[in-house]
This record gives sequence, C-alpha cells and structure tokens, in this order.
Amino acid sequence: DECRKAARGNILFTRKHTKRCTAGYFFATLVYQLACNFPSIRKDVNRAIRDNPALLDPDTPLCDQMEALFLQPLRRL
Repeated sequence: DECRKAARGNILFTRKHTKRCTAGYFFATLVYQLACNFPSIRKDVNRAIRDNPALLDPDTPLCDQMEALFLQPLRRL
C-alpha cells in the first residue's frame, strides 16, 4: 500500500551555495521527492506547476507553494 511506504530523505545545505540554501528551494525539493515516491500525488503536483509555473520560483511565498504543491495534493488522497 502506497500510504504505508516509508518516506525518508536527506537534505543537505552547504554554505558554498548560499543562493540554493533558501526555504523556497527546500520546499520545491521536498515536493519533488514526494511526487517521485508517491505517484498518487504526482498528477496533482504536475497540474499545479503547469497551471502556475511561478510556484517553482524560490521567491514565491512559501504559503502559496505549500498550499498548491503540498496541501492540495495531499487532501485529494
């Protein structure tokens, strides 16, 4: 069962790449990993990005990213 699948991951922040060490990139990376590991939310995440590509911009408010890329797809499970 997909819901029982253990989700594990590592996220590494490095001082050398300070631009990539922002919450905006962190959230996009998290959602990407979830979509790769849980196909049932992949379609919803892809649809949200197609409808609003700015969601992947690290300057997009985190609350907008979280709602469209994370919460809405999970609510549809």
